[in-house]
Amino acid sequence: MLLAVKGETEMVCSEYSFSVTGIEAGVIKVEVDVGHGLPGFDLVGYLSAEAREARERVRVSLRNSQFALPACHITVNLSPADERKGGTAYDLAIELASCAALR
Repeated sequence: MLLAVKGETEMVCSEYSFSVTGIEAGVIKVEVDVGHGLPGFDLVGYLSAEAREARERVRVSLRNSQFALPACHITVNLSPADERKGGTAYDLAIELASCAALR
């Protein structure tokens, strides 16, 4: 499910992913905000080292797919904040929400 809300100066886009802990699955909400400021790509939430590296994986993937990244500040929030996010399971949701927020 993808939700995009356009404002005059910013855009927030949401995508849903899932985490697996043992045999239980949890819903993870991926929110992307594109704003003015110094160019950057920040990930926030209770992230493991592998999940923090998604910044580079998503940036390289967007560049290799000929998607032009504008000079803007991208902030990605993975919630809920009390659940640790690990691994590479969120890369696709981050990339889809980023593409939708940047278009």
